[in-house]
Amino acid sequence: STQSTWGFLSSRKSALFTYIMSKWFLLFTFVIVHYFPAWQSIPIIVVSGLLALVWWQEALIYFPHVEENLERMPRPSLPCEDIWIVTTDRVNVHGWLLKQPAATSCPTLLMFHGNAGHIGDRIDFLGHMYRQTECNLLAVSYRGYGVSEGTPCEKGFILDSQGMLDYLLTRKDIDTNRIIIYGQSIGAATAIALAAANQKKAQALIIENTFTSLLDMLDVVYPFLKFMKPWIRDTWLNSERIRSIHIPILFLSGLRDELIPPAMFRKLHDSASACLHKALVPIPSGTHNDTWANMEYFRSIARFLESVRQNDL
Repeated sequence: STQSTWGFLSSRKSALFTYIMSKWFLLFTFVIVHYFPAWQSIPIIVVSGLLALVWWQEALIYFPHVEENLERMPRPSLPCEDIWIVTTDRVNVHGWLLKQPAATSCPTLLMFHGNAGHIGDRIDFLGHMYRQTECNLLAVSYRGYGVSEGTPCEKGFILDSQGMLDYLLTRKDIDTNRIIIYGQSIGAATAIALAAANQKKAQALIIENTFTSLLDMLDVVYPFLKFMKPWIRDTWLNSERIRSIHIPILFLSGLRDELIPPAMFRKLHDSASACLHKALVPIPSGTHNDTWANMEYFRSIARFLESVRQNDL
């Protein structure tokens, strides 16, 4: 389709630009080393390298998997509707809507996945969520991921999520009073930002294995780059945003998370001071990417959704 082809080309332009500029930097380094003495070349290379890090910092944060078109993307075996929206900044964003047979009688999970890959890489997970939760699912492919066009960034992810929520609210074949915002890792950061801005439109929030802020994660993942914090563009200040959320929140914590320290996730839970209906569920065997591969994960979601339903009666 025209949308999916354009999405592929738009995403590839950013990747191609980064590739060309990285080759240019290598050539620049070679020239400086070749023509300048060490006492001059080393400072030039260091300063140029730092400027390159600031310029291309998104390449250290986001790891999308891009598909050329929908035909190349793996699809769920479940009934699946392709959803396309145009965001307020004119970006075409793709998602999958998986509806239950009794679609108007169950909640709908608006789902934001983790960093690497795209929704087509999570078919097994989506199948389990569909069957175990008995909810409708709208799985979003962020800008720059899958066949969505655009370039990944915090502002863009938030616009994508808002566009998908606004789209869901126009559907007549689901219960728009029972929309649950759900996110994993950086998708949970997206979910928190969306929930904070739409507390009258969402019934509850479910988040898994995420961080207090990207600045805090810099200390964990790239501790040698701490000095760059003043120049970070995408800060994802989850701790600040979650303080204002009063709708129910479920925190699903993989205690063997090798990327985001579980203690950081617990600190995020503690920051949700305005929320009176919140639960932190530890999954002892859960690592960063497979916390969901445990039946207690789905049982916890089911209990949480039932408690939300009972409180709304």
